[in-house]
Amino acid sequence: MNVNISQKFSMLIVGILLIGMGVSSNVWAKSSLSRMELTRLIVNEAMQWEVEPALALAVAKVESNFDPQALSHAGARGVMQIMPSTAMGEFGVHRYRLYDPNVNVRLGVRYLRMLLDQYDEDESLALSHYNGGSRVRQSDGSLAVIPATRAYVERVLQQKAHFANHSLVLSAKRGDLDRRYDRLAQADLDDFGQSARLGSVGMPVAVRAEPQHESSERAQLIQALRSLKFKNRVRAVSDRGWHAHSPEPLDDF
Repeated sequence: MNVNISQKFSMLIVGILLIGMGVSSNVWAKSSLSRMELTRLIVNEAMQWEVEPALALAVAKVESNFDPQALSHAGARGVMQIMPSTAMGEFGVHRYRLYDPNVNVRLGVRYLRMLLDQYDEDESLALSHYNGGSRVRQSDGSLAVIPATRAYVERVLQQKAHFANHSLVLSAKRGDLDRRYDRLAQADLDDFGQSARLGSVGMPVAVRAEPQHESSERAQLIQALRSLKFKNRVRAVSDRGWHAHSPEPLDDF
């Protein structure tokens, strides 16, 4: 009887060890991304969650130097250095999944998006909170960068300026602009910004007043469209024999 129980217990231990080895090997496999693959993952997540891709890349660079296996002395894990308490408290994700770069990057970018929303797109405050917690809110209710995080915030913003010219960042933004262009390709650009237009019998037709944020977005889209029209003209001239200057390839890192 005792031998049977002992055998079952041994089999249980062996099973647990095998499962653990399977999880570890699975995490390791998911972590074996090249630097370019990891960069592309970060850029794609940032575009999906409407976070500036250069900012997300800068956080990954400063936090872990793009190391999916990074572990800080405080216990933060992975590429974006997510604390287990944040992963579980904010997203319900277990700490052992934080070494999967797909999970880690998504959580990090989503967390950045949450903080940018919380602090009205103030990147310095959002980064200070990301690195040092909620102490950005002072006892009197005002907001300020945590002194201990100032060097961190400056480093991230410096890296953001560097990554702004990264080839993948520029490509992602160009693709996003093209998609917005497609949505407005059917529109009559001459009517944008006018408060009224002429109807079929020559009488003014009132145009519905738009909320301020819609008008602002539309103005940005118009500017982007005009920029694209200009670039298309340059391409047309180039195709007819003019050779535009081609910039040197960008250093990714």
